[in-house]
Amino acid sequence: MHETSLVRTLLARVLREAADGQRVTRVELSLGEMASHTPEALAFHFDQAARGTAAEGASVDAVREEARLRCDACGEPAALGEPACPSCGGPLAARGLRDVRLEGLEVREEASGQVRTVRISGGGGVR
Repeated sequence: MHETSLVRTLLARVLREAADGQRVTRVELSLGEMASHTPEALAFHFDQAARGTAAEGASVDAVREEARLRCDACGEPAALGEPACPSCGGPLAARGLRDVRLEGLEVREEASGQVRTVRISGGGGVR
């Protein structure tokens, strides 16, 4: 099943982002509007895969994201239908169509109980 493979890759990334001695309490994902995965299926498979790891019991918050254009040169967003980047004239590429991206985690330090959010720079694409 494709969700199982995707979630194993996602879980490995989540566990790499969390430091030793941290428990993952929440995983934040964005799903492209044409992604074939549902938030519910990803949460179910993540829950199964995370058993016995530092991410066991973590909630999975997945949000659908509209497709958008982004400039390959400067990274600025652009409206669908734009022929080139309005900021620098660079080429545009579609983003968010079928992507599943790791956006962030919430982790709890096991020793102190302190909770913090870890943002994934640029979002972490998972394939």
